[in-house]
Amino acid sequence: MKNDLTVVGGYALATLVVALGLLWPYQVSAIGPGESKTALIAVPVLKTQGCELSLRGTQTSYKPGDMPGVEIRAVNPGSTPVSLTASLHLMVTPPVSPMARMMPSAREIWKGECPLVIAAQKGGIVSLTPNVKLLAGATGYFVLKVGQASTNGAGFAVEKPAAQVAARTSPAKG
Repeated sequence: MKNDLTVVGGYALATLVVALGLLWPYQVSAIGPGESKTALIAVPVLKTQGCELSLRGTQTSYKPGDMPGVEIRAVNPGSTPVSLTASLHLMVTPPVSPMARMMPSAREIWKGECPLVIAAQKGGIVSLTPNVKLLAGATGYFVLKVGQASTNGAGFAVEKPAAQVAARTSPAKG
């Protein structure tokens, strides 16, 4: 029995040494000195009428009562100017109640039309700030539509007040 434990322990130790030996060089060289890790999430691109449209939020987090901002970036790699009308929708999901049986679903709270004329071989940026105040704890995203084509992007979250967060994380008083 003691002999079996020694053999199993030896194999486990050898496997650990081999795994660390193979993985260690990759983890050390993945980040250079002074660099930090950031998630690289691709920005969704809507391709229509020969143009490429993308959404980028001005922020990823807002305070309650702030108005969210978004930028529509348009690029026309073609040789003729393009005229189109982009429809922008703001979808917001209210905060989740601890007593809820179901998760809340997103609903449209703002919609705007944006006519765009994009010159050949050019691009541009249109900044929009809907006149909508955000609720604490909500999450949201923008939807860009041109005709039947659409793309989601520019997601954001709204901070919760510190008192609300502390009340949920503090131990119950008895």
